[in-house]
Amino acid sequence: MSRKPQTPGLSDALRNPIWDTFIAPGISTIEKKKIKSVPRELRPDPLQFAVTAYLLGIEGKNRARVFNFVRRARAAYDAYSEARLAYARIFRDQDFSSYLRALGHLETCLAAAYQGHEVLFGLRGSEFKNKELPGRAELNWRMDRLYNKSKHVEGMIRAQSFQGDNVAMWISNEGLRTRDEIIEFNELYEIVFDMSLTGSILAKSHLWRKEMPPLLEKYSHEVARIKAHPGASG
Repeated sequence: MSRKPQTPGLSDALRNPIWDTFIAPGISTIEKKKIKSVPRELRPDPLQFAVTAYLLGIEGKNRARVFNFVRRARAAYDAYSEARLAYARIFRDQDFSSYLRALGHLETCLAAAYQGHEVLFGLRGSEFKNKELPGRAELNWRMDRLYNKSKHVEGMIRAQSFQGDNVAMWISNEGLRTRDEIIEFNELYEIVFDMSLTGSILAKSHLWRKEMPPLLEKYSHEVARIKAHPGASG
């Protein structure tokens, strides 16, 4: 069975600007962009950590925080992967239903990422987001803003600044955005990659035994690239 050819844009029927009002801002102007995949071997396994915690005697708050971070990291990985597939189907099938599925998965991804970061940084009692600090702290601040706005649609509608948008957060040609903030596709990839790698490392025994985690060694080049040039394509 032959597959439908993928196109970089939308058909004329979907280019009608009326959809910008009745579905999502800018939906009639989207073009297909690259959303990078996170390697499958980085999909974290919370049950693997449960075994690690049992064997190594990891107890109390540390065990609960790490378990829930790994669980949220897996949820973020799965939602991100599903969003990539649905996003590609928008252009393959010329169907805005796939847009709504992609947006729903990305909302789930952001929620899991935010909740996971809360418990991870709770391990050391520090804040994971800061608008004033460049790099990852500022990116996490924007993640927090998009996550909170996406879940408070009623607040958006009630606000005096309401501009008639149908959704609080949407997919643009640059990435995920609200009226005030944006997370670019490459920045979203970095969040999920970092969570997935960290979750996979924490789920295994290497870190607790003070051994170099093989996954960290394998992906050290990508980690260094992200730290040196956050948000850059590559």
